[in-house]
Amino acid sequence: MTSPYHGIATDLDGTLLDTNSKLSSQNINSLIKFKENGGTVVIATGRWRDFTVDIASKIPNNTVDYLVVQDGGLILERGNDYKNDGWTTLQINMPTSINVARAISLISTYVPNSVFGIFPLSGQNMVSSQTYMDWLTEEGFALSMFQANPPLILNNNEIETLLKDTTTTSHISWLRILPGERGTTGEQLLQILQPIFDKDATQHGTGWDLKVSDWKLNDGTGAVILKLANVNKAFGLRQLATLKSNKVNWENASNGKGWITFGDNWNDLEMLEWSELSVCPSNSPKDKGALEAAKVISKLDNDQSFVADVIETELAKSRL
Repeated sequence: MTSPYHGIATDLDGTLLDTNSKLSSQNINSLIKFKENGGTVVIATGRWRDFTVDIASKIPNNTVDYLVVQDGGLILERGNDYKNDGWTTLQINMPTSINVARAISLISTYVPNSVFGIFPLSGQNMVSSQTYMDWLTEEGFALSMFQANPPLILNNNEIETLLKDTTTTSHISWLRILPGERGTTGEQLLQILQPIFDKDATQHGTGWDLKVSDWKLNDGTGAVILKLANVNKAFGLRQLATLKSNKVNWENASNGKGWITFGDNWNDLEMLEWSELSVCPSNSPKDKGALEAAKVISKLDNDQSFVADVIETELAKSRL
């Protein structure tokens, strides 16, 4: 029997990686076997390019074919440009820096004293105030990230000027907005910002997606994430088929047919709902939606290599 599944797309944190952010030999070997049996392997993650390329390099034999990083914001294909990182950009699904500069101007007008974290396609991350760093590290949330990759600290005008210089950066992955006052929740901030950006979308044609951030402080202070509308992991995977990729060319691939997807969190939901088969680990967070969105809940967790278990089971079926 031939397997009905031609492609695998897997999340990293909480899914392919264990709780120590390590790859198990079982997961590595199962992905290699799937590729050797003619399958296509994709990593689909909210992580940035450098981190994901490093993980892909730990899976031998050029097993990983594509990377869908920053939650669908950037699609990469394995290439031969080893002077850089060996991956070629296929598609960028991020707001332009010019549009983000306009967004910052709007937010500054309607939410005085608000602060931002800006995450560009390339180059150094930027924050608009030391307050941003202080709040995000107050309870340990982003401490390791800031230590590993310290951002530029610039005021709003300096950031807007830099963003308008497209020779410096062309696209922004996403923007985290913190309120001007402690105690303002992410939900309250979203209520203020949503109508502002709905109006901007009508006037300028840029569709925005605003969501309450996972991050919040014990006193309730929250944040909002701003990115392009309708961009997610499923969107990126659909594009692999519509971009005429020679490895994602099976029938109805753009509609999820022939795909197995793996994920455990809120940014995996569209992908889990879209694919023919989707699996989440038994220890998926109960309040993030993956347990409801996945078609199968594994009996194993990410520390027990549940991804390998599913792949080996499907490969065994195809040999019957």
